[in-house]
Amino acid sequence: MAELRETYVSLRFFGDTLEPQEITAILGIEPSRAYRKGDPWSTDENRRYRRTGAWLYRVPRAEPGDLVRQLHDLLNASTANTDQWVRLTNRYHGDIFCGLFMVETNEGVEISPLLLEAIASRGLRLSLDVYAP
Repeated sequence: MAELRETYVSLRFFGDTLEPQEITAILGIEPSRAYRKGDPWSTDENRRYRRTGAWLYRVPRAEPGDLVRQLHDLLNASTANTDQWVRLTNRYHGDIFCGLFMVETNEGVEISPLLLEAIASRGLRLSLDVYAP
């Protein structure tokens, strides 16, 4: 199996009652981007407002792809207290979004049971978006 050309990983929380400062305080990391439901997202005369709240933390893109390292980096950057994670994932939709960019067919990656367990113990979903050639 050939390695992926590029990988992109971010931790995401969404919810109508989401308070970005709460998630930042619990996880101990600053988001790459965060907003509350109802916050404006355009400044033009046709002002639009956020339909739900969001908190996002991105790790740097990897080229060539290195999904496993990025997942470890993401989990190691924040609290290891799984009770705190479950508290968040019980209140908000939480996931790890992974963009997998291929150059040719049959590129892939393998994730160990221990890493999958670390993700699952936090109550997170693993979302994979595969961009094929």
